[in-house]
This record gives sequence, C-alpha cells and structure tokens, in this order.
Amino acid sequence: FPSHDNSPELKTASIKGNSKVRTVAHKLSFITLTTPKHQNSTSAKFCHKHLLEPTLRILRQRYGMKSYIWKVELQNNGQVHYHITTEIMINHTALRNIWNNLLRKNDMLSEFKKEYGHDNPNSTDIHAVHKVNNLEAYLVKYITKEYQNETKLDGKIWDCSKNIKTADYFKAPLDFTTHQIIRQLQKTQQIVTH
Repeated sequence: FPSHDNSPELKTASIKGNSKVRTVAHKLSFITLTTPKHQNSTSAKFCHKHLLEPTLRILRQRYGMKSYIWKVELQNNGQVHYHITTEIMINHTALRNIWNNLLRKNDMLSEFKKEYGHDNPNSTDIHAVHKVNNLEAYLVKYITKEYQNETKLDGKIWDCSKNIKTADYFKAPLDFTTHQIIRQLQKTQQIVTH
C-alpha cells in the first residue's frame, strides 16, 4: 500500500480481553465477507452493487479506510464471498454488524433465520497481518492467481482504491508481446479492458 518507502507502516492497538490489555502490531487486515444461501448470493453483479459497494463506503466514511484491494470468489456451494486487504483495524463485531445489516436490508437472511432461528450469522472473518515479507509481490500473486472456479462470474472480479490505482508501481510499459496477448484475450472474451 502506498507510502514513502513502499511499505505500510506498523500501527499498534491495545486489545482488552479477560482483564488483560495487550498491545499488538498491525500492518494490514485480511477480511473475508461471506453470503448465505440465497438466490442473489450467486450473482457477483448483485452482491457488488448491494453489499460490497455499501460496505466499502461505510469503511471509508466511518473508519477512515484509504487503501484497499478486494477480490470476489465463489465458495464451493457457488455463493459469492469477498476478500478485502486494507490498512484499517476494525472490530470483528462492528464489521459483522455492518455486513449482516446489508444482508438483512437485501432480504438475504430469511432462509438462514428459518434454519437457525436468528439472523446474525458469522459471516465475517478478520486476520491482522504484521509480518509479510515483500507485501506487494504477495498481493499481486494473490490477485492475479488463476481463477480457481470454472463458473464465470457475472461481474467485476477485483478492484482497488483510487490511491493504489494511481500508484506508479502498478504501471508497466506495454511491449509488443504483452499487447498481442492482451488483444488475443480480448478477442476470446477472457478479459475485458476499460
């Protein structure tokens, strides 16, 4: 994520639990957001518009998120889930409330409620990262890894914040061979460029 020396600065947070307070280092959060069984949970386009975009907006406005990369994947059951890498620290319960409120607003928890008797699934996961060597290479490898599902998604597969899009290290000269490969992928509709 953008910084003067191209490495995210370590932040610290005090975490209270069982009468002890400990300080932990924080560089990034890897967040996973899952969708429950629902007719719209297999549509990347629907989930992006009604779930992911509002979540990102809330994280920017309430928690000051500036840098992030997200990727959508399908769970084994064909339902959409998202991975977000960001610089912010957020409480798991707060994130779960944001995500579940959006699921509830879009009537995506009714089947879950019928089955389990409540509408507050454990739909989020957060892992704080403070030690990743060569973070940029790790993220590029993760984002560009070959799509593991045979099912083609009906929407955007990944994106990032504007500050990452405009960072110089995401630019590369376009040589003839790379240009030919991109044109061939466009012709076979394996990629869409803007």
